[in-house]
Amino acid sequence: MNKKIILTIVIIMFIITSSAAVWNFLRNNKPLQPVLNKTSQTETEIISINKPTIFEGIKMVIYKSPYGYEITYPSEWIARVAPKSKDSPNLEEYYIMPEDIPYGPSPLFQITVQNISLDEYFKTQASLDNLSKILLNNINGYRHQLFSLENNFSYVFSVNNRLFHIIYRLSPEHTITSQEALWVLSTFKITK
Repeated sequence: MNKKIILTIVIIMFIITSSAAVWNFLRNNKPLQPVLNKTSQTETEIISINKPTIFEGIKMVIYKSPYGYEITYPSEWIARVAPKSKDSPNLEEYYIMPEDIPYGPSPLFQITVQNISLDEYFKTQASLDNLSKILLNNINGYRHQLFSLENNFSYVFSVNNRLFHIIYRLSPEHTITSQEALWVLSTFKITK
């Protein structure tokens, strides 16, 4: 008789524990759509910046990536394609900074290209602070603040399941204004 009571209690505890685990999983793994729908009520910010006068007469470089985008920046700026790691999901990482500051700030722009959908990208993000819709050169995308830091944003665009992710970090060590940096961002175009 005692074995039947103990077995019944064990089965009831198993059912309660399993139900709680399933409920917790479902609660913490909500589908992505509600996150994106939160922004559907907000206006889309159009990113269009006039070329700063400081850039007039300065030679510009147009980097044309083999992965389907281009961006324009002053020729004296430093840009590098990061070495490709065989373990990385990135097709390309491209860094742009206004000057070479040894052991200084992060690049002003880090452009990453991956073969993933926008849904897959958002599932990997721990925080989507201040998520807003943007329009850049007729490309719909999203912007969100990184780590709640001023002048640190992530811009994401997806075309044909190819994700274009631009991290923008303007730090005090960079000797340019936010208008100059945003003008460079405004030259970003998806070409394929």
